[in-house]
Amino acid sequence: TKLDQPIVRVEGKTQPETSIFVNERQVSIREDGTFFADLDIPRGTTEILVRAKKRHSREAQALVRVVYEREVEAAEGL
Repeated sequence: TKLDQPIVRVEGKTQPETSIFVNERQVSIREDGTFFADLDIPRGTTEILVRAKKRHSREAQALVRVVYEREVEAAEGL
């Protein structure tokens, strides 16, 4: 996915008692199971790994690559 801003929101919904990690940072889950994390994205390609782990269950993962290319403004008078 190509981004036009250096920030991306990762959001979703899960079951209760699940731990969610976005790029190894644990994310808080609301009572209704929804969660979100805002990430600052550097210029270029960034991998975002989302891991979900419920106690006594197997881990689920999703990997997404995003690209942020800041447009360079043309200098006037050149």
